[in-house]
Amino acid sequence: MHEASIAQGILDTAVASLPGGKGRITRITVVAGAFTNVEGRCLEMYLSELSRGTAAEGAALEVKRPPASLVCRDCGTRAQYRNEGDLPVCCAVCGGSNRLEGGDELYVDSIEVDE
Repeated sequence: MHEASIAQGILDTAVASLPGGKGRITRITVVAGAFTNVEGRCLEMYLSELSRGTAAEGAALEVKRPPASLVCRDCGTRAQYRNEGDLPVCCAVCGGSNRLEGGDELYVDSIEVDE
């Protein structure tokens, strides 16, 4: 249920970014990394409810889901991980240990406004 507070934060950010406080928000694009566990449908539902009567009412929501990266500490091989299945601790190329990078991003990437 953390999507409700995330949706409120997205809405607050979007409305606050309106140029001169005027215009109607038509699309909000959010980046939610592989490990944020944000459910797109829930986020869309909460945003739809919370945006009633605001400049973002009826705005489309797009959620981009960038993968995390697994980087081998020994050979430097990079692989993507989308938080599906077991997390590979060892490098598929050399067997070295993987380091996890990213996957925890959560931010408003862009807002489209109809003036």
